[in-house]
Amino acid sequence: MDIKSEGKKLLSTHAELYNNLSNIPSEREIEFHNEFEGERWFGKPRYKQPKFQWDEQLFIELRDHLQEIWNFFERYNYWLDETVLPLIESGSRRTSKKSIIFLLENDVWNTTEVYGKYLIEKGVEKTIISYYRFATKIKETSIDIVEDKHIGEWICNDAITQIKKQFKSLWSRLETEINVCIKEEYTKKPRVYLTNEYLKEQYKIIKYNLKDWPEASLLCLGRICELWLLSLLKKKHKNYHESLINHAKKEGLIDKNQVILLFKVKSNYDYLKHKLYYQIDAGLVNELINQFSKFFVRLP
Repeated sequence: MDIKSEGKKLLSTHAELYNNLSNIPSEREIEFHNEFEGERWFGKPRYKQPKFQWDEQLFIELRDHLQEIWNFFERYNYWLDETVLPLIESGSRRTSKKSIIFLLENDVWNTTEVYGKYLIEKGVEKTIISYYRFATKIKETSIDIVEDKHIGEWICNDAITQIKKQFKSLWSRLETEINVCIKEEYTKKPRVYLTNEYLKEQYKIIKYNLKDWPEASLLCLGRICELWLLSLLKKKHKNYHESLINHAKKEGLIDKNQVILLFKVKSNYDYLKHKLYYQIDAGLVNELINQFSKFFVRLP
């Protein structure tokens, strides 16, 4: 089955599951709790059962579908937006506050995208209701309701609406990513092929920039190391959470000294990208560049 056939089948299941899943927030029993802080009146909508009890078959279908989406992206999409991963990643589906399962399964206040505390400012003819978080009013809504009971009902309905909108947003986002992948806009072969000539040109650029811009030289070296490993492994792209260095070592494509050097490049590359306190050492970068240049003869 090709990418378009797989994608269309995935989208069909995606649409079918939406109808079953989108009704979950309104099917759960919800109740209104009052809270007072001095003269301030807050409403807190909460589900009677804080943890949703899944229909076993529906949960299996959802779990398997998310895994199929993961597999589809892993096979075909080289440049997937990593912010999509918490929605489908198996290890965090029920723990990440960004995930779809967590949103449907937990109580109103648990997710950062749904507001679970409302400030109620009641007037004679109208009531101003605001989402409230970190001692701040996030959004104000004026309603023509002043009876306490109906105010509570309005807030509970709004909480359910919030969850349903967030679910629709996340579900639509996955649909969009699947469609983008089907179009193969991000699965084309790169414009630059990894040849000895290309690497030699990059080597000259890295060496030339080293004195004035060692950060750029290190970032470029890290990228070239990964491309070199992909070429060595005859792979088109790196899979999620895959260690190319360990893979190449396991296949017997690199020796012990090369493993040490490549891990040293990777660690310094990662530190530069992700750690505020990392201080670049131009001498170290120069040494890494010179050592890596000796690997060019190993290119297939």
